[in-house]
Amino acid sequence: MGGAHRPPLAARRRWPEAVALLLSLVFGVFGALGVSDALFSSICLYVAIYSVGAWSQHRMLARWTRLGIIAGMFIWLFWTLLEHAN
Repeated sequence: MGGAHRPPLAARRRWPEAVALLLSLVFGVFGALGVSDALFSSICLYVAIYSVGAWSQHRMLARWTRLGIIAGMFIWLFWTLLEHAN
């Protein structure tokens, strides 16, 4: 999974919102499939989210992108907890 993050992460300064959304999607899909390198993929995701705040030229888009990713993470976490509780 680590190799899948490198090319998008390299473009994070030019398209920070797109990179963060793509990495969030990859993180969620791979996590759901059980294909995970938790440490490296988490670091890549956090760097991408940071890059949205650091490199975005559009403050409002950056804010909504980060809030959307955070909301998605909480939904995914809640869903995962429900699946493992049964």
